[in-house]
Amino acid sequence: MFIAMNRTTIFLLLLFLLCHTMVFANDNWPGFRGNGDSHTSARKLPLEWSDTKNLAWNAALPGYGQSSPIIWRNHIYLTAIDGPNKEKLLFFCLDLKTGRQLWLNEFANPFNPVKISDIMSQAAPTPVADDKGVYVFFELGDLFGFEHNGKLRWQRQLAKEYGAFRGAHGLSSSLVATKEELIVLIAHKGAGYLLAVNKRDGQNKWKTEWLTKRRQAGSFGPSMGLSKTTSLRLPSRAIWSSSALALKAPTSPSDSAAQAM
Repeated sequence: MFIAMNRTTIFLLLLFLLCHTMVFANDNWPGFRGNGDSHTSARKLPLEWSDTKNLAWNAALPGYGQSSPIIWRNHIYLTAIDGPNKEKLLFFCLDLKTGRQLWLNEFANPFNPVKISDIMSQAAPTPVADDKGVYVFFELGDLFGFEHNGKLRWQRQLAKEYGAFRGAHGLSSSLVATKEELIVLIAHKGAGYLLAVNKRDGQNKWKTEWLTKRRQAGSFGPSMGLSKTTSLRLPSRAIWSSSALALKAPTSPSDSAAQAM
């Protein structure tokens, strides 16, 4: 659907043809891999492009971000970090049709300087949106709930609450939203956990351990699928599990209702 993103510019492949698709009407791209299945109802999308061909617009961006842009109605939401030591966390919004920046929120890094490198996550987790707001997570542990106009609703710092994250590359797991909850996976070399947070006020609904003992994939509760080198205990009932995975890599939770295991 899009994306090419570097330190200063994002080229959204929303060429003129997309003006005639559902993207500008009621088709959203609300999180990592859209609705979790990498599908869109938009049709007649371009198969090729260049600096001048099949581009509706391009826009200079502040900072640097590895997360995916998300779309909710006529807004594009993006995250980034800025400064050689991740001094600033950025969350901002562009107009979908024009690329004009509508607003930008900037937050100071609450921890000691973290020198960035090409092997370290830099605003890697992708946000998620619904009709009530936008929810943002940074690999330093900052978790936010915003209104669609950029107004801060609530804010938490998970690394201060539960301990600093350990690892050479930083976190990259993206948020997943259910009807009432945000699912946050903290998988690192320390004591990992899976957290369900109330969208409305940011308070915990439940928290469970995420133990790195064996390769496993599974579906837990009514709608959540997970995979990681792990042994998992959840407050909700496990539907199925498998220990056959051969990969050891950071993952993001998926909504199994979207068949994105």
